[in-house]
Amino acid sequence: ILGSFGDKLYISTYPGAKIYEYNLMSEQLIKMTDYEIRGSFNNLTRIGERLLSTLYPAARLIVIDPYKREIEHEPESPESEFYIPSNFSKHIVPDGYDAYLGFIPSDYIYQYRTMSKDWDLKSKQYGNPFGVIDIRFFYCLDNNNEFYIIDKNKGRPSLKRRLYFLDGGEEINTLVKGPDGKLYGTCRNN
Repeated sequence: ILGSFGDKLYISTYPGAKIYEYNLMSEQLIKMTDYEIRGSFNNLTRIGERLLSTLYPAARLIVIDPYKREIEHEPESPESEFYIPSNFSKHIVPDGYDAYLGFIPSDYIYQYRTMSKDWDLKSKQYGNPFGVIDIRFFYCLDNNNEFYIIDKNKGRPSLKRRLYFLDGGEEINTLVKGPDGKLYGTCRNN
């Protein structure tokens, strides 16, 4: 399952790179998109009236119109000279009508602007963004377990901390902001 929005679930197949929409109310399963590749869609995030997803192993961002059930746009990757299957970070971080994505191996963070359909380099060398963002900051983790809170306006960290995991844990999988304003997360166990 890639995600859920309203009364619909979105499911990806592998191999075959198809996205299905399952309507919880009518219990109907409808094929939304069909991409000619032996791969899969990895992430799905709603930005305004569009769905954004990353495609593996093609390392592409795909913009989907959920009402027409079709791929609307495939923006060229800003780091197309580095083709590796895991080029995108694990998370697409929504922010209004824009999205933040991290790129490997550069650890650069780009903002994809859905209205103008272009990319803007926002930060260099601070890891990959997580699905937590507020008006001014987003949260990143690099490959050395360095945690950053990045100021979106300045493009640099306002806070940096080294993370230590107990009981063999490594690499944060999820990170959410609780109603008390604190960050909570889970990690992958070794």
